[in-house]
Amino acid sequence: MTASILLVVFLASLYFITRPLFSQDKLEYEYKSTDKLDRVTVFLTLNELEFDFKTGKLSLKDYESLSEKYKLLAADLLKKEGDMLLGQNNYEDIKDETEREIEAFISGSQEDHK
Repeated sequence: MTASILLVVFLASLYFITRPLFSQDKLEYEYKSTDKLDRVTVFLTLNELEFDFKTGKLSLKDYESLSEKYKLLAADLLKKEGDMLLGQNNYEDIKDETEREIEAFISGSQEDHK
């Protein structure tokens, strides 16, 4: 009796372990980075690189290549932030212009009814 229970448990375990290996279902994983690089992180990394280079922990070749990579990344992030700020200013300008047009339309409509 015990042997048959052990056999059933063993076969059930074997089935659940090997089932994904023979499954026809294709699992697709989408990589989503949870490490959001922001301006502070990039500049802190640049600072750490410089410190490691000055203390001799990093060779000149490594320092130059990593420093260049992070400087380009910092420039890209600053450009994106600048573009976002310009977009926000444009939004405010459009919003103000729309409000002026609505007020002009309302005041024009009220004059027509007089």
